[in-house]
Amino acid sequence: MNKTILLILILFKAIACLSQKQDFEWVINHNFLKFKRDSGSGCTKISFNSESGNPNIYFDSINIIEFLRSASCIADKNGEFLFAFNGYHAEDATGDRVINWESIKDDCEPIPQGHLILPIPNKTDQFILFTTDVKWVGGEGVVGVTELSMSILKIKSGKRVEVISGKQQVQLDTFDYGKISACKHANGRDWWVIIPVDRINHFYNILLTPNGIDTIFLQKVDDLYRAADVGFSCFSSNGEFFVIGANMAFNHLSGIGNYIDFYQFDRCNGTLYNHQYRYVDSLQPYGVGVEFSPNNKFLFVASGSSIYQYEILNGLLMTKNIVGNYDGYLSEYLPGKFSSNNFHQLQLAPDGRIYVSNYFSYVKEFHTINKPNNVFKDCDFRKHNVLIPTIKTVMPSFSKFRLGPIDGSICDSLGIDNIPWCHWRYDQDTSDYLKFEFTDLSAYEVEEWCWNFGDPKSISNTSNDKNPTHKFSEKGVYEVCLMVKNRNGMDTLCRNVNIGVMVNTEDNNEIPEIQIWPNPCEDYVIINVMDYNPQKMILKLYDLWGMPIDRKSIYQGSNYMNLKNLPGGVYFAKVTEDGKVINSKRIYKL
Repeated sequence: MNKTILLILILFKAIACLSQKQDFEWVINHNFLKFKRDSGSGCTKISFNSESGNPNIYFDSINIIEFLRSASCIADKNGEFLFAFNGYHAEDATGDRVINWESIKDDCEPIPQGHLILPIPNKTDQFILFTTDVKWVGGEGVVGVTELSMSILKIKSGKRVEVISGKQQVQLDTFDYGKISACKHANGRDWWVIIPVDRINHFYNILLTPNGIDTIFLQKVDDLYRAADVGFSCFSSNGEFFVIGANMAFNHLSGIGNYIDFYQFDRCNGTLYNHQYRYVDSLQPYGVGVEFSPNNKFLFVASGSSIYQYEILNGLLMTKNIVGNYDGYLSEYLPGKFSSNNFHQLQLAPDGRIYVSNYFSYVKEFHTINKPNNVFKDCDFRKHNVLIPTIKTVMPSFSKFRLGPIDGSICDSLGIDNIPWCHWRYDQDTSDYLKFEFTDLSAYEVEEWCWNFGDPKSISNTSNDKNPTHKFSEKGVYEVCLMVKNRNGMDTLCRNVNIGVMVNTEDNNEIPEIQIWPNPCEDYVIINVMDYNPQKMILKLYDLWGMPIDRKSIYQGSNYMNLKNLPGGVYFAKVTEDGKVINSKRIYKL
């Protein structure tokens, strides 16, 4: 074969399987209450494009889009935020509504997972927005979802996004309340979109190709699905499983409670099969959250006061086990106003954790399942441990973008291979600053892992474990590399891990970079430690007369310090590392 043609084919296969980072930037915003800047009003961005692989959380003064009951957002392939949609209108990274936004404007009631954003296959600058129209069809609180529509948006220069094709009707019917989900076709390029019909055993299955919608068909499953009404749905990371969870208070069946409907999914022909349903519990929250572990072995279900885990064995749901129960914690979203932060919405994030959110109550914290690939007792569930600066009622819902073809299947027809894409995160042990846990986040059917910690003084400088632990020999700057392999190829990602070493860079920026914001503030400050792993870092707070007020140990990433009970005035913050002052700043509390 001609070498040039061979090179082009290799590049095509590699490019076709390049990882998609469309879920690496989350927009969190609930801005309908206009009040002081650091007590909930405004937009939070959660970026997973960090040196550590862990999220950076920051206040964003540009975007003002508000999310009430539903949220969708999308980034480009490099993880840079593009636009968001809230059920009414869309807003791009400039903070303005997208160009020609009137053509997709909707005045209907937004619903959870009532809209979905997908990249159009083979068109890196174009996206399709699926939306549902909700109509009031009866008495107060009774709604009907009657129409599925689509729009096409395109990236322009200067962070602008434009609607190039306004709302077009895709299908008329009486659909279920949201729960639109999508999964990659077995060819590794196209998308299957699944939307349930209301309260019966029918699903619309839609195939999206580079030419737009190619196929729509109505599938009748073998039994009524129980999880109608308000809830969520999702596919597993490998596309083999699909699940719907919902409250049954207004369902077509007798009785009340929470149910899940679980299916296997054929990525070739887009059909659901092997239907199983489970009664979850008798509580009646507003929405039941569902999500799969990254290794596809477990299903997690959130139903208000509890989170459960089901093991999946040979395509069957096994025994239900409790991961955690709500502890009664109340989030103070306004001065003197509190809201319960219980468990509803679940979303697997690019850092390999499952984030747990409330639904339709005002809170400023997430819960996390830190090790969802482990059995329930070892999955490291942490309650209200991720604090954000603004109020939220929902978080965005994302499809699983990093899924390739089923190699060797009858639908593997495009010559796309599962070439590995390397990604990982690290976590510093808070009790031993030299000890680190590394978590592989790679995609596309990795079979081998080769770690090099850049620590030649250590007798364990390398590892072939998927998720190793390493204790570095001393403080320093280490180049840590992971190479992942399978039969189709390999990929490598190297990162510098800075442990306790303070330097000046060529552009005169100090390492560690310490960000303290907002300033002026009223209730709290966020301390971001950027790309640096402390040896023993402490923030000390003093009043104008130099009297110590408070102190806090801080770590790599985002740290929260509550100032609510302090009177207004000027304070001094000093950040020390191993006893040396490395940053000092005045903080103005209003």
